[in-house]
Amino acid sequence: MRKGTPYRWGKRGQSSTETFLLLPFYLTIVFGLLQIGLLGVSLVATSYAAGSIARYAAKEVTGTTFNESAYEPRLKNLLFAGMEFQGLNGHVDSAGPHLGTLTVNTCTKVFAMPFVGYFLKPAMPGAMVATGTTCDDTMGPVLFFNQPPYYFIVHGKAMARLNYQ
Repeated sequence: MRKGTPYRWGKRGQSSTETFLLLPFYLTIVFGLLQIGLLGVSLVATSYAAGSIARYAAKEVTGTTFNESAYEPRLKNLLFAGMEFQGLNGHVDSAGPHLGTLTVNTCTKVFAMPFVGYFLKPAMPGAMVATGTTCDDTMGPVLFFNQPPYYFIVHGKAMARLNYQ
C-alpha cells in the first residue's frame, strides 16, 4: 500500500455492482430509442409504398375493381429494415365517370427490439392489442401486438384521384 493513500475496505466492487444493477435500464432506454426510430422509418416507408401503389394503380384501374395481388410484389420490393408484408387492400369510391377516388391501405409488420415488448406489455395492458387486424381504414398508424413474439403493425394510407385517365 502506498503512503498517503487511504485504503477503503469493501469499495472495490461497488462500481461493477452498480453497473450490473442499472444495465437493464440503460439497455431499455437504448433499445427504446432505436425502436422509436425504426417505427418512424417504417411508418414513412409504408406510407410511401401506399402512395406509390396508389399513383401506379390509378393509371390502370378500370371501373371500381382493384386487384391487390397485382400490386403485392411492388409493395414487397419497397419494404426494408426487417419489415414484413402484412396486408394490402384498396377500393374505388366512384362519384361518376372519371371522378372516382382510389384508396390504398398497406400494412407491414415490424418486430419489437429486445426489452421493448417486455416493458410495453405491462405499461399498456390491452390498450394497443392487434389480434387478427385487417389492413383497413379503421386502424391507426401503429398497433402493438402484446403476445410473444412482440411486434408492431404499421399502417400506411394513400388516396389518388382517377380523373386523369
